[in-house]
Amino acid sequence: MRRRVAGAIVLLCLLAGLSGCAAEFKLIQPIDALMRPPYEDREQEQLERKLAELQGQEKSAGSQMIFRHPQGGAFRNAVTMRDLNADELEEAVVFYSSYQGLRPENPPLRLAVFVQRKGEWQKIFDTEGDGSTVLSLSFPRLHQGQEGILVNWQKESGEQCFSLYRFGEGQKLEKLLVQQCTALKICDMNGDGTDEVIFLQAAGTETGALPKAMILGYDTANEQVYLLENDQQKQPLDPAFYAFPALEPLPLAGGGNALLLDACRLNAKTAQLEMVTLLLELVEPESGSKSLAVHLADTNTARSLPLPVRDFDGNGSPEVPSEYILPGSLLEDTVNHTAQPLRLVRWNRPVQTETGWALEPLTDAILYLSASHWVQLPAALASGVTVRGTEDGQVRELRFYRLEETGATGGELFRMSVVLATGVPHNTMLTEEGKAAGISLEFLQEPKVDEGGAAFPAATLRRETND
Repeated sequence: MRRRVAGAIVLLCLLAGLSGCAAEFKLIQPIDALMRPPYEDREQEQLERKLAELQGQEKSAGSQMIFRHPQGGAFRNAVTMRDLNADELEEAVVFYSSYQGLRPENPPLRLAVFVQRKGEWQKIFDTEGDGSTVLSLSFPRLHQGQEGILVNWQKESGEQCFSLYRFGEGQKLEKLLVQQCTALKICDMNGDGTDEVIFLQAAGTETGALPKAMILGYDTANEQVYLLENDQQKQPLDPAFYAFPALEPLPLAGGGNALLLDACRLNAKTAQLEMVTLLLELVEPESGSKSLAVHLADTNTARSLPLPVRDFDGNGSPEVPSEYILPGSLLEDTVNHTAQPLRLVRWNRPVQTETGWALEPLTDAILYLSASHWVQLPAALASGVTVRGTEDGQVRELRFYRLEETGATGGELFRMSVVLATGVPHNTMLTEEGKAAGISLEFLQEPKVDEGGAAFPAATLRRETND
């Protein structure tokens, strides 16, 4: 540890030389460094703190340098220690900006890599960044135990791209590729021990149309880019898709991962916004290039609520939500004078069958009151029951009735009132999280006993956590 901290002094001097004016250098503490992100490694924290402590020892007013931190991801330090080339020695990956005189509003961003040799830090790589902000830093697994450096950048225009760097011949660090992207995920798709980089990219626009999107992948083992394959034709995604809020790995039984992609679009028939889920699987034919096949595109994953895929049951694998309409139900909006059926949500587990991918129901009869609060209704309400309801933007009152085999509405079972405004009425069945959010649930009429003699169990309000 002493060796690493002592070598940090030499590393600071080398960092000073990055600006080209080593004699006139002043290390200053940026404002964003005051809100320090969490550290993974105590030694890494001490190394960066040691560099920051030296800022007052340089008195000249020449070149200035500030550390830059990734905004998200697992690695949020300006200095990240990592063994990139499997030589059992850690390299230091550094993000920084340097400038002369007054600090510009957004100084140029740079990436540098240092290695410690014989107790001294030596710079082995220094390049201008491909964006003005570092969104995330990651280290995909390459062949022969090596790791790459993958930086997700954001440009001043708001567009995103990523750059991938690795050690090449002669242990020289080099940039492999730069690609524009709107979504990005790194995972081992085929279980070979190396990672693939899956990303979405705009594929051009048409007059009066939204940008199309193309799914691409980068095979880090073979350094090969492959495209989406849909119905044996490589083509862009549905041009109606305009946003992709989630891209999550789905572990496969035989090793590797598929990917679950959430996409938003405008339903041409209903003129309503909806979200659907696609399943992406790596296709590796005996001859020809790899590609990504799309599954679940025609299944009932469309939903009006903005519910992304997530690990709903906590088993370490994401599930897919879908909506269904309770037969004969009707929910009237007394403010806008509209009416629509009541939609319930079921969560599904993607499974591989002999005929391909399918969705296996995991839960049923879930009523979402908002994107984060939901009620698990009794299983008996999943069928043989219908609902009439009203809402005025603050209170939603639902009346549950028995649904006869003829389709006629039978006797009333119970009522429940959902208050979406601040304030909690008396006699509510509500969690503390629900109270804080101003959502409450109240039974206006006790549930009646069904024909079998058993009462419907009470529904309870639950709060969704996506952390």
